[in-house]
Amino acid sequence: MSDPKPRTAERNLVLCCPDLGRGRHLAESLREAGFSVRLMASIAALLASPREEPIDLLVAELASEEDSAVRALHSLCPTLILAVSKPTEDAERLIRTGAYDVLPSPLRQAELLLALRKAQARESVLGDRTAGRFGPITAGPSEGVASLQGVIAESKVMRGLFSQVARVAVHPTSVLLLGESGTGKEVLARAIHQLSPRRSGPFIAINCGALPEALLESLMFGHVQGAFTDAVRDQQGVFQRADGGTLFLDEIGELPLALQVKLLRALQEHKILPLGARDEISVDVRLIAATLRNLSKEAEANRFRADLYYRLSVVELLVPPLRERREDILPLAQLFLHRAAQRLARPIVGITESAKRALLRFDFPGNVRELENMIERAVVLCDHTQLDVGDLPYVVVQTGGHLPQRDVADRSLADADAVAAETDAALASSDLSVKSATARLERSLIARALHKTRGNRAAAARLLELSHRALLYKLREYGLDE
Repeated sequence: MSDPKPRTAERNLVLCCPDLGRGRHLAESLREAGFSVRLMASIAALLASPREEPIDLLVAELASEEDSAVRALHSLCPTLILAVSKPTEDAERLIRTGAYDVLPSPLRQAELLLALRKAQARESVLGDRTAGRFGPITAGPSEGVASLQGVIAESKVMRGLFSQVARVAVHPTSVLLLGESGTGKEVLARAIHQLSPRRSGPFIAINCGALPEALLESLMFGHVQGAFTDAVRDQQGVFQRADGGTLFLDEIGELPLALQVKLLRALQEHKILPLGARDEISVDVRLIAATLRNLSKEAEANRFRADLYYRLSVVELLVPPLRERREDILPLAQLFLHRAAQRLARPIVGITESAKRALLRFDFPGNVRELENMIERAVVLCDHTQLDVGDLPYVVVQTGGHLPQRDVADRSLADADAVAAETDAALASSDLSVKSATARLERSLIARALHKTRGNRAAAARLLELSHRALLYKLREYGLDE
């Protein structure tokens, strides 16, 4: 079948499909996506055919008797996507053999295109020379910014972490994510799940420090009816709910010692015993844990089981705090701005240079979570099309930069208390003019409102129960708009 699009060595895709009718339909959809497609009736025919040009992508429906051909196919193309009748059973074995991804057979157009999109994201993160092959599928992130399953970064340290995440995702091993609170450990755990062969299974996340020990044990391992006073029916735990998928245990360092023993057995034996039950239940769960504690030192101090620590830390990934990767602050701020503006229906499209400077100089003790909340707050308060420094919390302005001289905040934030003291002194004097006293009181209230709203005039007007125009008039009248 002729290809209506020009062939390019960067986008050559070979499709092996025994059902040629269905194969032609898939080939047409791939051509519409921009690929040059060569359709083959079988893997044997492909292996026997002459090598006319390099293969950038190889997609094949695999019969059980063709298992031995996987390594040969991988030698033809590193990006090998296979379709098998039982992907959940065969995925890990085939990926170890050389497959890049494993899908259900027969192939379906939507699933195949999604797999190619995921491959594009993974290879762009790894810096693979083949990343350009997937150009027709999705637009990549902005220049200089790496993206991994919705997580973005510009810093070298995070690009390296993305590379590690992508490499470890395809293996079933346990992962321990280390880092301060708010750095995005759960987001990376979800990325690992989405890039793994288990992505069609559930992703379950719990915080081990958020519940008392008695409830936590039931939540993790489940219980049977009558196990305790309020156990009126059988209840599955998160291990059962995550069967076939991924379980993320946040703040694993807070797990009580008694539960650490049960968790270790569940990881080693792949079996759990619900509260009150007699028989164990087999579970197939990949565990990702996270903590802000140093578990190695906790184990040395006998506050955390050393054997469990060694079982959890097969792969340790350190998520650095935001202050150590300042290159990521502005890309993340712009991403959060876009999301918040869409969700809140606000016409805000950018960040001023003075606000950017303030953000870059702030240390963000709450890390990415603090930045996201800060940007959402600024979007709510902003009355312009760009976030300005006056829309940011005063702690950021005070630490990270200076307000423009023309901004109300430059004067009001520093002088609110002085204005109030001046008013109190005037009221205590012999001046009984209502007009003068009213003016001093108004000026004091306006200064305090601007202080409370970090210089945001629209928010101050709402507090003062004035129209925005009336507030601007009074700012000029009292000389507060300099």
